[in-house]
Amino acid sequence: MVIIALLSFLLISSCSVIQVRDRYTSIKPVQTAKRWTVEVRYTQHGNRAFIDVSVDRRINYRVFSMKNPDRVVLDFFEDVDVVVHAPEDVRHRLGKQPWGVRLVFDVKHTNLNSSPTLSGFRLGVSLSEDKEQVPAEDGNVEKPLEVIRVNPPVRGSYERKERGYYIRTLCDEFFRSVEDGTVLYAGNDLKRYSWVIMVEQVDGYISVYARAGSSFVKKGEKVRKAQVLGKVGREGNLCGILYELRAKDGSPLSFELER
Repeated sequence: MVIIALLSFLLISSCSVIQVRDRYTSIKPVQTAKRWTVEVRYTQHGNRAFIDVSVDRRINYRVFSMKNPDRVVLDFFEDVDVVVHAPEDVRHRLGKQPWGVRLVFDVKHTNLNSSPTLSGFRLGVSLSEDKEQVPAEDGNVEKPLEVIRVNPPVRGSYERKERGYYIRTLCDEFFRSVEDGTVLYAGNDLKRYSWVIMVEQVDGYISVYARAGSSFVKKGEKVRKAQVLGKVGREGNLCGILYELRAKDGSPLSFELER
């Protein structure tokens, strides 16, 4: 459950989560300098791939796989250093999130399972022999890019950030859900982001409300559009929240706030 370069365009694709697993693991700590480290090693044997994860202490994480496009996603719900060992031809990427770190492997697969190990856990990935990517619905016809417009969660002045908007407002204001959905995460584990609330919306997007002053909701709670989620945060003499919109796989989306 979940900030650096703003995507200029929205890549439209059909994504569906086919497997989700929430796990906790407890490992003997091995601290490096002032940060904690997660090591991830990708190996492949025939039509099977293995992703071995070594963690240095108890950590909350999530693993899920997606189709169209095929991805294996690992979410670590803490601000940790992730070191990846993978062959050059295996596409993967790391990204900082308000709730921690996300690691994505782009691999075509048919199944995913996990099992504990002495140092963490192992993911077993059944690779697909089909190398063809799923074509667009209209073949090679290029569709015009759509602009996503979102009603602001709170009234105020907008400042565009790398992946969203910081909305300045009065310090006694409350921010509201922009759409019906379910709370994926609500917490203040990452102090630099203060309170963070993530809502998986009925329209398939994920709204991220960060740098909040408080949260009135909890993980798993159903929320309605315009429902109060919490109070805006304070940064020096300024008050407001950071708002981002993300795809189902967590990647940031380009969007505009309605004026």
